[in-house]
Amino acid sequence: MRNLLRLPAVSLLALTLFVGCSGDDEKEPEADPSPTAEVSQEGPAPAQERGCKVEVEVTGTVEASWTGKATVRLSEEEPTAIYQAQDGESSIAVYSPLNDNPASANVTVGDSTFTTPLGDDTGLEVAEDGSGAAVAADATGIDDNQVRIDAVFECGKPKKGSSD
Repeated sequence: MRNLLRLPAVSLLALTLFVGCSGDDEKEPEADPSPTAEVSQEGPAPAQERGCKVEVEVTGTVEASWTGKATVRLSEEEPTAIYQAQDGESSIAVYSPLNDNPASANVTVGDSTFTTPLGDDTGLEVAEDGSGAAVAADATGIDDNQVRIDAVFECGKPKKGSSD
């Protein structure tokens, strides 16, 4: 009977030791109360997206042509405007300037993707306010195949007092 009384006492002692010790004696680092720490935790402002109309024609190694809906994504981060449209297996993306890099565009038709020459925005007019973009430029694929991209995005300017 005496052994039966010891079992609960031993169990209670083991439980107290287990709960009282987390196994990690190091202190957790304290949060940095400085204002810069708060700003970095917030992250960038969310991007805004608006609808546009687009006309696209791709000629050369591959061909595609469509008219339809598109979007422009506006952000406080760079690039400030990204225009995009898709039709089946074809898509186009046009980017406003990024840091020291000028505007650029790429188009995908099926399995082939083509990009305007890096560092050369000849034939690209890209509004950073999201009002529209025009592309009349040659683009090259990874196997040096060439296409001509002609595209116009019409998005309109944001309304006064609007957050768009």
